[in-house]
Amino acid sequence: MKTRFVLSIITLACLTAAPGHAAATPDEPPQDGMDVSTARYAEGLDLVEAKDYAGAIARFEEALHRSPAGPGYGPQRKTILLSLVGARVLAFEQDKNLDHLYAARGVLDRYLGPLDLFDEEGREELEAQRTDLIDRIAAEEKRRDEDKRVTRRNNLRKQAQTLRIAGGVTTALGALGLMLMGGGFGIGRSAENRVRELAQQDGGSACMLPDAACEARYDELQALRRRGNAGNVLVVVGAVAGAALVGTGTALLLVARKKSREAGALEVSPVPTASTHGVGLMLVGRF
Repeated sequence: MKTRFVLSIITLACLTAAPGHAAATPDEPPQDGMDVSTARYAEGLDLVEAKDYAGAIARFEEALHRSPAGPGYGPQRKTILLSLVGARVLAFEQDKNLDHLYAARGVLDRYLGPLDLFDEEGREELEAQRTDLIDRIAAEEKRRDEDKRVTRRNNLRKQAQTLRIAGGVTTALGALGLMLMGGGFGIGRSAENRVRELAQQDGGSACMLPDAACEARYDELQALRRRGNAGNVLVVVGAVAGAALVGTGTALLLVARKKSREAGALEVSPVPTASTHGVGLMLVGRF
């Protein structure tokens, strides 16, 4: 229901059955109740024109409350009720708060319960308004659920992309750590082999201490031992860091895959379908 349509409902209600003085019977409330109702209704119309829908709703509710309950006041009550519902719809269009539509449906449900508040024509018009309102609420709820689904799907895709990048980078760093471990093995093995060669040249001694027999090779042997120790450090660091990083990266990639599947499950697409009863579209989600 568009804003102009709602305004036309209020205007039409005002022109066709504006609250006014009705012939009172001995069983009906005093006329001053209707006077107050008419005054509050007029104030509500002014507030609608000023786009103060909260104030208009309050005036219309008071006008409805003040309206006498006699059967002769049914057209006036219908007019006020239609204006109240219209103001609620306008308030919804202003702030998109769905509670306004729920409240409009609630007031229609409440006043349509008793059978003596409206005549047959007025009740039919209000029932039609209630049906339109229920349809609008259902459509709005469906649209909002769809928006939430799309938002969640997009968020999951962004999270999956971020995790995929982080997992790839972390796994790559882990691979570098394992390569570092391999390089440490190579350095250590090379240094160890060279020390053995020098020891064999000296008759099996690795020249642990400098002496006259192997003083010429002492500096080289010490450098080889330091090189071997560095290789061992690289092996330990590369193994620990590489394994941790590869494990973390793999976990991140698995989580990214899971979120991608969740996002895919939220994607619903129409698929043509045909049967002996006819053709149509079927909504299919990817799982």
